Amino acid sequence: MEIVEIRDPADEQAIEQFLQVATTVYQDDPVWVPESERTFTQRFQESQALDAGQMVPVVALESNQPVARATAILDPGARDQAGHPEGWIGFFECVQEHPRAAGLVLERCEQILQ
Repeated sequence: MEIVEIRDPADEQAIEQFLQVATTVYQDDPVWVPESERTFTQRFQESQALDAGQMVPVVALESNQPVARATAILDPGARDQAGHPEGWIGFFECVQEHPRAAGLVLERCEQILQ
């Protein structure tokens, strides 16, 4: 299994793989709104500004097929009560048949946030 960190919003192939995970996961879900993926794309592009929070999308590929994804998000203005920086993980989805991939993308996001 390959774990890919996406550092460049211009990497169209990697972005497409990241977006494909949600398309696969929610293909039979009548409530899912694919337009929400534009929110991810817009925020990722905005995160490249020097004063913006950092976003690092991560996608797991099994035999070159995207099966899990998550994004490490660090906002420089987000602090806990002790003043330490806070980050979180968003845009997390995993194809049901690939639980190991879920753990791997979450683990990579945790490493990025540390």
